[in-house]
Order: sequence, then structure tokens, then C-alpha cells
Amino acid sequence: MIRGFAITTRGSEKEVNDDKVVLGSFALSSGFVLSCLEEPLIAAVLDGVSQGGRGSEASNIAASLLLKHFYSPDCEAGIDDIKVSLDDINKELVKFQHSCGASNPTATTVSGIVIGAESRIIGFNSGDSRVYRYRNGMLVQMTVDHTIIQSLIDSGADEFLIDQAERTDAHAINRALGLSSRILEIADIDEFGEFADGDIYLGCTDGLSGFIGREDIKRVLSAGVDLDIAGKTLVDMALHNGSYDNISLFLLTKDSVSN
Repeated sequence: MIRGFAITTRGSEKEVNDDKVVLGSFALSSGFVLSCLEEPLIAAVLDGVSQGGRGSEASNIAASLLLKHFYSPDCEAGIDDIKVSLDDINKELVKFQHSCGASNPTATTVSGIVIGAESRIIGFNSGDSRVYRYRNGMLVQMTVDHTIIQSLIDSGADEFLIDQAERTDAHAINRALGLSSRILEIADIDEFGEFADGDIYLGCTDGLSGFIGREDIKRVLSAGVDLDIAGKTLVDMALHNGSYDNISLFLLTKDSVSN
């Protein structure tokens, strides 16, 4: 049995929530949901990033299209299906930007997982939202941030250059849905393996990951509390640590079923 929890909040300082969360057939722009879910299913967090005030519209369009694509009769929940879906969403957001006459991209990050046949997991990511996996006491970040600073790290830049970049806007994203129609690989799509009993998957926007360290996340997920308590605890910790952004997350875990 798969249990899931999702929550999104505009936080303490933002007037608008640009985030969205998809969990199964649910798409949240506020509040939370706790549910038992069946495979195949999709879970994702999205963070609208338009500088023109259309971030909420971007994440809403993307979330709606994700569900439309995933639950269409011909979707087999495979890598090719996810790629087609994300490419189509990217094109729709670019088209939406042009129809609005906006000078800034109407874009959104997206990070999530698809659980398909035999509990096989495929992860996808564009931007700086993240997916983590907690397994056997270990917390692993399963996605790679699409930021300038991460590109420097991946290219083997020296520590001095990375340190200098940390003082600028190097945490700005260089990939997102809707950012450009000319980006050939708009998202990373990877197989994460089997969803094992006891695994916990956490997807979150940077309003959470930017304000809670991995050890604190691991401590909450290892406590054995219900998903809704764990999720709300993580949100409260981010707010306590000074998060000024929208905060969104999903949690998924798989329980063994006794006969």
C-alpha cells in the first residue's frame, strides 16, 4: 500500500502562492491532502518563477497538463511518456507567454516521480525543486539542481570561483518549463529503481530545501511518525528557520501488506 501526503502554503511573507503540488489525481494550490494511493501514480512539486507576476499561472498550467497527460488512456507511465508530457508543457508555457505579450518567461520548476508497473519509479526534474529518498537510515538527493552554481560544480570549477559565485546570483536556475523553446533537454528523466517497503520519497520546492539541512530532514523522516505530522513538521521548521518563500512538499511511502 502506498500512502501519500502533500501540502503547500504561501508562507509568512509572500502574498501569492506560486507553488503547486500534484499527488495522484489531486492538484493543490493551498492546504494539504493525506491519501492512500494506487499505482500507477504521479507526484510532483512545481514552483512558478515568472518575474512578471505570472508564476502562479505557470505552475497551474503545468500541474493541470501533467495530470491530463498522465491520466490519458494512452499513457503508459514510461520515460517516453514523461518526456513528451514535459516537452508539451514547455511549449504551452512559451505559447502562453507570447499570448500575454510578456517580456519575461512564464516558467515553472517541476520535480517529481512516477510510480509505474511493479513499483518501478521514474524521476523527473527541471529547475531547483528537489526529490529526496530516505531508505535504511540514509537520505539521498535523487535530483540535480539546474542552477548556475551547480553547473560550476559539475564542470569542476575551482573552489575560489565557486566561492565567488556563491556571493552573486549563481543560485539562479538555468532550466525550467517555459524558460525557452530552444532548450533541447528541458528536464532530467531517470529511473530510480524499485519502490521498496519502508522507503520515503520527499519532493519539495526551495522554500523548504533552502532552509532545512539534510540532517534535519533525515531526523524528521526517521522518527517514524505519520506522513502528515512529518510533512507539517518540515514546513514549520522551514518557517522557523526564516523561509520567506512559498513552501510545498509531497511525501510518499510504501508499506508491506500482510496476508
